[in-house]
Amino acid sequence: MCHERIHPHGVAELARVIGASQQCLFAYEWGERRISLLIVAKIAKAFNVPVADLIGLAPASRKGRLSPKAVRHAKRLQARRRTDQRFVVRLLDLLEDRSARN
Repeated sequence: MCHERIHPHGVAELARVIGASQQCLFAYEWGERRISLLIVAKIAKAFNVPVADLIGLAPASRKGRLSPKAVRHAKRLQARRRTDQRFVVRLLDLLEDRSARN
């Protein structure tokens, strides 16, 4: 990802705005470091977008709330190793692509 294209003032300015180092930004990007909700909120504010848009959540049909089952699944996934999380996300992406084609 080229941060200069995303943030008009570049990586250094984005890092300053959110209160993190440039190294942290790259670690977040590469999945080497978990990003806190506070940092996600600061990045969303820096880009002037809703957090949901930043993380790619589609609008929920039930007033923006996840079902209890979806929350349980999300917690289980978050507790897994990063490698396992990426694997599950890839599977979900493949399923989503297949359903979009049908």
